[in-house]
Amino acid sequence: MNHDDLLKMVRHRLRQLNMTPYQFARLVRPGVSQATVYNFVNNGRPVMSDTLTAMLTALSMKIVIDEEAINARERK
Repeated sequence: MNHDDLLKMVRHRLRQLNMTPYQFARLVRPGVSQATVYNFVNNGRPVMSDTLTAMLTALSMKIVIDEEAINARERK
């Protein structure tokens, strides 16, 4: 998974929730500026991992490891 994949998923989740970047920025933990959220969502600018984690948490999203896929690759 790369930056573009994460960005697409966040944008998709925002559409699912019918949420604007402004509303989203208000949900993200204190200390993350609205400009940072806007620049990520609207312009695809990279963010620090702790900021990305805060954004994903605000959207009730998380990154999980697919153990089955890893095991399948290891068996090949």
